[in-house]
Amino acid sequence: GLWNEGEESYNLSYELYKQYAYSSYSIGEFDSAEKSYPILIENSKSTLDKAEILCIRAKQYEYQVQFSKSLSVFTQALETLDYTLIATPEELEKEILSWKHNLLLMSIPGIVSSYDKELI
Repeated sequence: GLWNEGEESYNLSYELYKQYAYSSYSIGEFDSAEKSYPILIENSKSTLDKAEILCIRAKQYEYQVQFSKSLSVFTQALETLDYTLIATPEELEKEILSWKHNLLLMSIPGIVSSYDKELI
């Protein structure tokens, strides 16, 4: 189909499918978006295109408050680009929740003071 008929057709197909996936999840049509990701990833010509689609999928999971899934897919995107995280998604999620909890307990001056200490 359009995916294999030259660079211009590929770019058009890729952009249309990408916008369809993004638009679908933006309006809450998560099943439609989920069906488009494998098509995009399978037909992507570059690792950068694959990573971009994985990031859109991860943002969808974030939008759905599925942070563990989101971190896992973001990790996949980084690995596609030959980057690796030392921490697992579960460890990162635990760290984020810890920060959120600690921030809720702090006043604004306490948060600023804590941030300044980390910069030193």
